[in-house]
Amino acid sequence: MGSAQKTAEREFLRNFQPGEVKLMQRRARTLKFRSGDVLLVEGEDGNSMLLLESGKVRVMKGTQQLALLARGASVGEMALLDPAPRSASVVAASDGQAFELSRETFQVMLDEQHPVAIKALQVLCATVCARLSSVNRMVEDAVSEPEATRGKVFHNLWKRITGQEQD
Repeated sequence: MGSAQKTAEREFLRNFQPGEVKLMQRRARTLKFRSGDVLLVEGEDGNSMLLLESGKVRVMKGTQQLALLARGASVGEMALLDPAPRSASVVAASDGQAFELSRETFQVMLDEQHPVAIKALQVLCATVCARLSSVNRMVEDAVSEPEATRGKVFHNLWKRITGQEQD
């Protein structure tokens, strides 16, 4: 995971003023969790994202940990933009609380042209772009490497995509 991606994922709420966060919280459902609770399931249809207010969660691809996220992070945000199945599971690493913002609520906010929804969309796009840039750099490195090291680069890319590479 590149540093731009880490920052975008782990500091989602830092992009908002306290009043803006409270507005999102009022529109969201409060989700209290305990260590070990499965919050999102890989492969299931996603229709919401979580904004972590407290506690820590592990993002898991199969049995491999992709990330450990804490207060201020967002997780599952692709579900607000794309109704595809979830690409990873999220498991509570400690007790905590999150706010679950549904796609439907987010769409209503966008339809209202609410400034917080527009700002959230910009932050979500920046997160997705950071991820895409990271993968693009890995592919560029793989293509530009001499034949002898190309296999290693592709192997590392595969490890990263499948979540075998830890933070």
